[in-house]
Amino acid sequence: MVEMPSGPQQPFWGDIKQVQLLMVLLSSLPDDGKLREVLRQALAVPQAEALSGMTPLKQVSTDGLRTWLTTLWSGDLGPSLRAMVDWQLAGENVKAAIKELGEAQDRLGFTLSVVRRD
Repeated sequence: MVEMPSGPQQPFWGDIKQVQLLMVLLSSLPDDGKLREVLRQALAVPQAEALSGMTPLKQVSTDGLRTWLTTLWSGDLGPSLRAMVDWQLAGENVKAAIKELGEAQDRLGFTLSVVRRD
């Protein structure tokens, strides 16, 4: 078991926890699950392709996220991003991914959320 250092918090302590929680959440997904499948696709998107035309998120709300994602994923997408967007067109993929995420969160007892960085 890895001992977690105790004592005063370092400035990057919260960042480390975010990385660790993401690692735990992702590693708890089903091996053959739909969410793991699309996350593999997302990780395979070349960074330059992913960042092309990307702007910072301005509003963290249902409407703000919807608008941002629609803008991000519309227009002339590279093949890797297009494949990831097309994956979502199959409703059964999205339903299965949502179920798998919920089950993982229930098992782990936490959920990740979006907070705008200012």
